[in-house]
Amino acid sequence: NGTGKAGLGKKFSSAFEQAGIEVAFTGNAKHSDFRYCLIQYSNKGTLQTAKELARLCGISEKLIRKTNISYPVALILGKNNNAEVLSRIQSLLVKQ
Repeated sequence: NGTGKAGLGKKFSSAFEQAGIEVAFTGNAKHSDFRYCLIQYSNKGTLQTAKELARLCGISEKLIRKTNISYPVALILGKNNNAEVLSRIQSLLVKQ
C-alpha cells in the first residue's frame, strides 16, 4: 500500500485471493505518496511475470521497475488509479 489509506492493502489482497491469485505478503510501501500503481520485480522474479501482473491489473508496462525487493513480484498501490485496478481484479470474480 503506497497510498497511506488504511486497509487498502488488505482489500486488494482479499480480492486477489478470491480471484485465485496467491498473495504472499500485504503491507505498507516505503512511503505513502505513490501517485500511480506500479509493479516491481526482483532477481527472484522475471520481467515476464511482472508484465503479466501489469496486464491483469491494467497497469502500463512503463510502470514496471526492477528493484531490490525480497519478493519475486510486487504490486505497489498508488493514489490515482487504485480504484481502477481493484475494479479489474473484481471483474475476474464475475467471470468465474
